[in-house]
Amino acid sequence: MGNLPKDQREALVDGVVFKLSEVLPDDNEIDEIIADIKTRTIDIRNQDSFNRQVKTLLDKGYSMAAGMDVEQFLEYMNPLMDKFREGDLIVIPERMVPIHCQMSRVEFGNNGKAGYAKINLGVLRQAHGINTPNVPYLIRDVENGPQLDFSSNPDNRAEWFRENGRSVLVVEEGISIVTHKPKTFKDYNIHLFGSRNGGDEIAILWLFDGRPKLGWTHADRSDLEWCSASCGSRISV
Repeated sequence: MGNLPKDQREALVDGVVFKLSEVLPDDNEIDEIIADIKTRTIDIRNQDSFNRQVKTLLDKGYSMAAGMDVEQFLEYMNPLMDKFREGDLIVIPERMVPIHCQMSRVEFGNNGKAGYAKINLGVLRQAHGINTPNVPYLIRDVENGPQLDFSSNPDNRAEWFRENGRSVLVVEEGISIVTHKPKTFKDYNIHLFGSRNGGDEIAILWLFDGRPKLGWTHADRSDLEWCSASCGSRISV
């Protein structure tokens, strides 16, 4: 069952039945009408979710940080709408908005404390087999799964996800999670195995003194409060 209260659900069903009774369609037409209602409802939810994420980025000053006016920024956003599904997250690549700028726009709760990056971008590299677009894109089927008990070699973890049809996330994708879903911090600190420093250090996102922080940790750290974030696919236009 969904989140719709029983009385609202029954009122909605009664309304649809009443409208159908006025025209008395046959069984096949009823099936087609119901399917059309479902499709249009999903489209509306997708549009609403997409618009909320774009508004969040604009409200946080992403267009200005990218050196664009709103219209120019939307030229990058709007083509993603046709591919967007509810649950997808918009990712802004570092080439468009620097990671330090993105982290300064991450907030948690009402304490007004902005996020920050304690990370040397000069040594930041993507894990083997990870290739991300240089323009805004979507990540789909995002999971903040519990920490997985592997050896200290982060490549083993990335390979496990690949073998299971998934991909570990990079820094910008982790920032996307906590930008659009800041409550994630209530449950998890996030390992980002797609971004590396040397051989055994990986990027992490966590709360430090109430502020979202991006930094490094050794890959063999394991704790139930940490999650190995992943996605099912990356989608660009």
